[in-house]
Amino acid sequence: MRTARAVAVVLPLYNGTRRTRALAVLTPLPLLEAPGLRTVLRSDDFGAWDSLIAGRLSHHRSRLLPGSPPLRAHIRWGAVAEFEVLLLHGHGRVELQREQADHGVLWLPLQGLTQEWVNGVERVAEPGMALLFRPGDAMRGVTSDAITGLSILIPGACLQGASPRSPLLDQGPVQRRLIAAGLQLAMAAAWKPQGSEHAAADLEEAL
Repeated sequence: MRTARAVAVVLPLYNGTRRTRALAVLTPLPLLEAPGLRTVLRSDDFGAWDSLIAGRLSHHRSRLLPGSPPLRAHIRWGAVAEFEVLLLHGHGRVELQREQADHGVLWLPLQGLTQEWVNGVERVAEPGMALLFRPGDAMRGVTSDAITGLSILIPGACLQGASPRSPLLDQGPVQRRLIAAGLQLAMAAAWKPQGSEHAAADLEEAL
């Protein structure tokens, strides 16, 4: 697999009701300490990890793949308006199979890679890309040995419009706008700046 890198993007930052633009380098360490996110799991127990994922993402099957390094998981949770944000950080090569339930998920890898088969079609997402899972999608995914990423849980009502041709978001102005809106929402959840509710409106508009 290719070497992971941190995500550096230009994002709108909120200052009251006005938006300014600044260079934001989104790396895992600040998110692991951000005051707006609450740690919901820090464990090397695969059963505890599996149980928490089931509670957040609904029914699934998962396993630690042969040859994987020992599992170490750190998961943090936050929210802005109706959007929940999960920061997943840790080690362990995990396979996860599920059918997406009545909500969507925007997956934004920050470090490491995820290899996904979405409705039977293979996609590989790396930092700077995203995957948009919609209700009804059938998925099987495998992570690299070390992974950090953001899962944004999206209410099904926000996904009624036209969907991208591919669940993999990597190129094009519409896809880049959605990625930027997702990262901005995660930053709003993590640091709760004044006017952070605008991030939720921007993500809904980008969807």
